[in-house]
Amino acid sequence: MSFDWSAYVILPVLELLGDRGITLHTSQYDRLLDEVPEDDGQFTVLLTPQHREFLPRLDPDTFGDAEFRDRFAEDRLELDEAEAGAAGRDVIVLLHDCVAEVADDEVIVIRIG
Repeated sequence: MSFDWSAYVILPVLELLGDRGITLHTSQYDRLLDEVPEDDGQFTVLLTPQHREFLPRLDPDTFGDAEFRDRFAEDRLELDEAEAGAAGRDVIVLLHDCVAEVADDEVIVIRIG
């Protein structure tokens, strides 16, 4: 899959998913992040096999363009409604594909910033 958006669109989508109980931003390995130096402008997510439980709910068609636009606007990312919808759906597809493909003995690291 090609992902042609700034990585900064990922964080608002993770927040939106979290509002729906799809908590991809936490995992049983988060304690490992305590050892990783974080800059104020960086955010790290670990996608693990435990996140597979959310695959049925990672359906981009269940989100509206306005929902993505409003979430992006909260983070000061100015996208019109159509762009916001396309970016948000692409993030959900990316996350779905990553979670679906992570092996039982793997962790996928997404670092934003």
